[in-house]
Amino acid sequence: MKYLLYILGFITFSGTCAQDKSLLIGCWTDSREENVGDTDISIYRPCEYKEFPPSRFRFTMELRENNECSWLYLAPNDAHHMKEGTWMYEEKDATLVIFDENQNEIKRFKIEFLDEDILKVIEERF
Repeated sequence: MKYLLYILGFITFSGTCAQDKSLLIGCWTDSREENVGDTDISIYRPCEYKEFPPSRFRFTMELRENNECSWLYLAPNDAHHMKEGTWMYEEKDATLVIFDENQNEIKRFKIEFLDEDILKVIEERF
């Protein structure tokens, strides 16, 4: 019985942080309609997951295996466009960091849960 509880616990908690950074590789889109009211957790889905409702701006990031990335830039004149940069995964505290071309940090996410269909994060403000 003790071993069964251990196995169930491992299965339940194995996806709670991004120990396998390869799950981060790909395109992720802010699915804010799924966010739960009084929490700081933001939901991201793979870009091809569904047709997202129209939005003035919806943060999107594409993370590549070589730690290069692109993300949708919120331009002041509403002419949003993709920008290139790099990304890093800090395994120690399950944090995803996005940098611009000059290595300035532009986003920092604490990963709360990750699997192939959902990324739950808390965006750290700086």
